[in-house]
Amino acid sequence: MCHSFSGTLACCLCTAASLVSVICSGGCSSGRESKTGYQANAASTPRAGSNPAVPQKQAASPEPRKAQTQPPSAEAKARESTNVGRVPAASAPSDPEAYRARARASFAKGDIEAALTDLNAALALDPTRWETWSDRGVVYEKKRDLPRAIDDYTKAIELNSNEVKLYMQRGVARYNQIGTPLQPGSIVVQYTPRDVHMAIADFDKVIELRPDLPDSYYNKGRLYEFLGGLLYRPQATAALKKFIEIAPPKYKDQIEDANRRLKALGG
Repeated sequence: MCHSFSGTLACCLCTAASLVSVICSGGCSSGRESKTGYQANAASTPRAGSNPAVPQKQAASPEPRKAQTQPPSAEAKARESTNVGRVPAASAPSDPEAYRARARASFAKGDIEAALTDLNAALALDPTRWETWSDRGVVYEKKRDLPRAIDDYTKAIELNSNEVKLYMQRGVARYNQIGTPLQPGSIVVQYTPRDVHMAIADFDKVIELRPDLPDSYYNKGRLYEFLGGLLYRPQATAALKKFIEIAPPKYKDQIEDANRRLKALGG
């Protein structure tokens, strides 16, 4: 039985090309394994807009005068005392969507730290948007900070428990936490069978909400296979068979892999 966790799980919801876009309808364009990032629902995509505007310069006065400063407000002090995120500068806009837009642009350019800073600012302004927590989870996954990514996906689920992509995101992050390769910059995490079952529970929720998505069955089968032993062989076999049954032809490579695993399982 193969217990290798090389690579990452399959996901038909998206690729990691951008921070947020739309959920793919009917699956990705190929059956390759997924990246550790996901795209958001079109309904949650922020409205189009440019980067946060820079305030216009005031016209020069006839006589030089000193800049007037004001003490920080009570609200600003309260935000600074929390760990939700960085409080925007006084000259920054108060619209969290402006920060999300700039975060997407930074993420697309590979400037992960800038994206994280802007998402922190967006959360400081409005911590009730599940899309922003999901976006920051994607950034943390890119940084291979999987525990924080899982925490952010969990917060997003608390705010919107019916969004299927959030369970897929958290399930894959949990899977990748279990199988994080030992390489420079990665986070080594101790895990237990309970961690594996929590990842399986996320894929079960995806199946409950979207039983037509084949990836969840493949992912679930892999996790039961990882648990090993005769106790979990029937679950692994059933999940992989269901994946083969409903997976379209574009999943050719994964179907072949699932058949090899079934043969090794005696199924």
